[in-house]
Amino acid sequence: MGKPKGPTPSLISGSNGKPSMAIAGKERMCVRCKSKITKGDRCFEIPKVTAGFSSKKPFCQNCFRDILDKTEADLEECQKLMDNKILDIE
Repeated sequence: MGKPKGPTPSLISGSNGKPSMAIAGKERMCVRCKSKITKGDRCFEIPKVTAGFSSKKPFCQNCFRDILDKTEADLEECQKLMDNKILDIE
């Protein structure tokens, strides 16, 4: 597996749809770490809209787990902001 580029993305920013699990019908490459996803392997696809067109970008299981962990941390931060905001109102 290659080294992932850049910071781990979060699903609450930069995604334009719900991720899905897929079985690779042909050899693919993870868009984050550039590792090979061989035919028949499970991968995850996250929709991305660029220049008005939508495409599903493939991610290996390790990178998708990192993305889920980052998303969970972001949601926890949002919850803390909400909790603090509610306490400020009362």
